[in-house]
Amino acid sequence: MLKQKTRPDKTAYANALRLLAMREHSEFQLWKKLEQREFDEIEISDAIEQLKSENYLSDLRFAESYLRSRKLKLYGPVKIRLELEDRGVASSIISQVMSPQDEFEESEDWFAIMKKAYGRKYGDSKAEGYFEKTKRCRYLQNRGFESSLITNLIKL
Repeated sequence: MLKQKTRPDKTAYANALRLLAMREHSEFQLWKKLEQREFDEIEISDAIEQLKSENYLSDLRFAESYLRSRKLKLYGPVKIRLELEDRGVASSIISQVMSPQDEFEESEDWFAIMKKAYGRKYGDSKAEGYFEKTKRCRYLQNRGFESSLITNLIKL
């Protein structure tokens, strides 16, 4: 006969704390995960408020961490912004995290990331012909880079 494991973390707070110990979560993500574990709304709400007051849960910290990890995976600002919205992060927090110190710094940073993604995919090979150039543009657009940056890299 199999022994059934007893879970010491039977409260929404304990579950949420365990989830946050593994990685940052947005408030929305945490709420959904606790709902899946069939906790009631009041217990979830209380747990989230307590975690926020103890500074264990922060959408700002989550957004900063998420932005950093997606930049390392060579994704662009458009895709990252959409993914943060899908994870329930408020647009004011997204704007705060995505806004650079100055516009020149932003375009240089994203251009370098885009160039690295392009180099990883295509190496030093030149895009020959219109079809190949548009294919490469679509690749960069799907990774979340803006058209203005793409046209600077790939001359159509």
